[in-house]
Amino acid sequence: MHATVGHETAPSSPRSPSRQWHHPRKANSFQIKQSINYVISEKTVIPTKPLNPYTISIHVGVNTSAFAGTEGTKLTSRMIRERLNDEANANTAIKVKDTDSSETFEVYGYSELHLGVLVENMRREGFELTVSKVQILFRRSKDNPERLLEPYYEVVVDAPTDFSGEIIEALNRRKGVMIEMSESEADTTRIVYHVALRFLTGFSQELTQTTRGFGVLNQEFLKYDEVINSDLEKNRKGALVSSETGEAVGYALAKLQDRGIMYIQPKQKVYSGMIVGENTRNEDMEINVNKGKALSNMRASGSEEAYNLTPPKIMLLPEMLAYINSDECIEVTPVSLRMRKIVLDATQRKSKMGTITRNSYEIVED
Repeated sequence: MHATVGHETAPSSPRSPSRQWHHPRKANSFQIKQSINYVISEKTVIPTKPLNPYTISIHVGVNTSAFAGTEGTKLTSRMIRERLNDEANANTAIKVKDTDSSETFEVYGYSELHLGVLVENMRREGFELTVSKVQILFRRSKDNPERLLEPYYEVVVDAPTDFSGEIIEALNRRKGVMIEMSESEADTTRIVYHVALRFLTGFSQELTQTTRGFGVLNQEFLKYDEVINSDLEKNRKGALVSSETGEAVGYALAKLQDRGIMYIQPKQKVYSGMIVGENTRNEDMEINVNKGKALSNMRASGSEEAYNLTPPKIMLLPEMLAYINSDECIEVTPVSLRMRKIVLDATQRKSKMGTITRNSYEIVED
């Protein structure tokens, strides 16, 4: 039997000293989708399965926060570009594209979790990054270019039967269509839905919370189809934004915790424009978490107050990607994950309101 590469024939025992075979092509000349096979006939062609289209993107760029360069070792746009290009060359599920800014790159992928894994890997390698809100990739219909299509996914959830009602309610709220529901002997229910990718944002975290970690989620690209003229209702309120740079003080947090849910704790470093909590109202609010209690020489050393603080809410990267609004981004470092406004200065942010947001979708051409 002979092994063939292209149209060259090689002996099955290349180690034999009497029959040495050298392919005329260089070792790095082969491309993705090419294969080395044992060929029965030169006319035999093994068909390749087409890759799924990219359906989601994020902007990844240099860290521009007030704490840039203090926690990571890989900071420049050149380092980020090289790392992203290396990933794209080795992983066909990733595509990298330049933007108008030399310090920001657009990264295409298949899902929110998929791109989140890439960012998390870069974080552990010592990179400091600024990551934007995810964008869904729409396409134009080939029959009618004015008609937009959005990606749909087949979602398969395996979870204990006791949670099936809550899972169905969550997927129905996300405009999904049930395809199948079946029970197994192990008291587990399989639920299959077809859902637009735009409505799956944050579903993985919701499933984990609903099923106490017992739910298993699988999703696969299905097709591009009609755009649903509706948006996912978000329960999120406005953001509590730090107005000063420094260390958070327990006294200030105790006075401000009635304003909403806090994401920070005492002695944690914050900067102006950083999101430190979620407001109880719909609008954003500037707060000062660095303000300490006024001291006087009449106070005894033993008369300090004990502050009863609610533990802060800790969010992971996938939760942050689903949480942030279009005028916000995530600061990613090897040590910390921080949500912040794209424009840090409050005065500039108000003057540029409506001009710095990132659309929830992007129209791509085939």
